[in-house]
Amino acid sequence: MEARLSELRPYPGEPRFGGGWRLAKAGWQLLRGDRTLVLLAVLLIAVVSVLFAVAALVGNVVLGPVARHGEIQVASLAYDTFLVLGSVYLLTAIAAAVNAAIDDAPMAFGEALAEARWRLPAIVGWSLLWVAAILALAILGQKLGHDRGFVLVPAMVLLYLATAWVLPAIAIDDLGPLEALRESLATLRQRWRQLLAGLLGLGFFAFLAMSPAYALLIHAAALHDEGASGSRAFAIAGLILVFAIGSILAATKEAFAVLLYRDALDDLPGLDYPGSSVRRRAKALRFVGALVGAVVVFAAFGALTKDDARMAAGKDYTTIAADVSGLPLPDGAPVIYQEREIGFVRDSGLEGTGLRVSFHLEKGFSPEATPGSFYVVARGGEPCLMLVPSQPSDSTSL
Repeated sequence: MEARLSELRPYPGEPRFGGGWRLAKAGWQLLRGDRTLVLLAVLLIAVVSVLFAVAALVGNVVLGPVARHGEIQVASLAYDTFLVLGSVYLLTAIAAAVNAAIDDAPMAFGEALAEARWRLPAIVGWSLLWVAAILALAILGQKLGHDRGFVLVPAMVLLYLATAWVLPAIAIDDLGPLEALRESLATLRQRWRQLLAGLLGLGFFAFLAMSPAYALLIHAAALHDEGASGSRAFAIAGLILVFAIGSILAATKEAFAVLLYRDALDDLPGLDYPGSSVRRRAKALRFVGALVGAVVVFAAFGALTKDDARMAAGKDYTTIAADVSGLPLPDGAPVIYQEREIGFVRDSGLEGTGLRVSFHLEKGFSPEATPGSFYVVARGGEPCLMLVPSQPSDSTSL
């Protein structure tokens, strides 16, 4: 075992939040340093991606278990159940493999899957309980409506925190779903500060890691709005990246939960952690590396999405336009962008030496970038609002 992973036990007086983040980092080190855990994480990515692809083929992409009219969609509910069952099965195998790796007795890939298979009744029972809880929250959210549905967010957060140690309890102590839930609640009372610290840290790095995926999806949506080719390829790449990062984050969180569970049982092996005064130089270097990585991620995000900061289709806008037509601009006059009619004028009025024009963009149409200038021009003898790009193409004319 690496030197850092042999120093898992907290030192006397260690801050709870500091200890939580330290164990979260140790969970990531365990995940990336064990071949079986890497393979299980890859398999988790594959399972989530395949199930999503199957859902897309049957027309149930990202649908909740509650239909628009309040009726449960059987196909969508089945997809949600299979997704939860597959994820719980593999995360239980990951928890068992992490538990073995902590004791420096790594499992083979087949052994980890066998550990999960022996606990299949508890896995199925917990998966059904989880789906039932999410379904109940979804139905309650629909009853409350969009205006009051936000009150369920604390309930969802508490549910996630309360169940953080269910799978470690199933994998390590071979408990049933209800017994594992009670054990998870008991551990939460002891280790909630460490749990929050670790999850907040993992969430921050997940946000940074997800930025390229969001950039790909935004770019795909922008290409789709323009009717350009390549939008599907960008969307698929973005979704696969989301699934990959989400699966790795879930596996890391499970490794962290196992470490916290063993810590609550006072069963972490090895030496006490030396304390915050050790390895200051290494910590400073890691901080600088993380900062540089964050700058690179956001620079890449900006480079990919800089052309996507555009007006959105189906929205209303107001601007000041130069009137070069000499004609009154009536309500309903067309909005033109690169020889295409993409919307209509809602109203207009004098504003200094120009016209204040409110206009609407039709759905399915949006400029390639926020226009650099606006003119009221005569087109076919009728006035219209012309949106001119910052770098007008040869086909754009006034």
